[in-house]
Amino acid sequence: MSHGANIHVENALGARPLHCAASNCAVGVAEMLLDGGEDINSETLVGYTSLHLAAESGDVKMITLLVNRGAKIDATERTGKTPLHLAAGNWRPDAVRMLLRRGADYLARDVHKQTALDVAKGADMIDDNRLAVDMLRSKMVR
Repeated sequence: MSHGANIHVENALGARPLHCAASNCAVGVAEMLLDGGEDINSETLVGYTSLHLAAESGDVKMITLLVNRGAKIDATERTGKTPLHLAAGNWRPDAVRMLLRRGADYLARDVHKQTALDVAKGADMIDDNRLAVDMLRSKMVR
């Protein structure tokens, strides 16, 4: 970046360098990009933010960095899914736990009227996602 690299470049899917760092668990690269002025809430063509990508991959360190730096925890992509929906649907209990601790809206519904709990319960490998389901369930009955 000190040599004039463009950190705002996008690929054909609208992904920027921060999106790539978030989906590849590259926390150090993400920090550098954010320090260089990258937009933490920029979206890909389908509306994914870097936080969506970190939640989908289950990278708790990246989630922590992004939320601490101001990422919108309940940002929605084109079908209304939040990062919590993606973490719950991709069997990422640690990411679910972190997002819930940081205040993610567990009642948010996507365009299909599904909450993160609905998405988790509908996942093929429900036993592997039991922790996420249990956490969401306990949150909803409080």
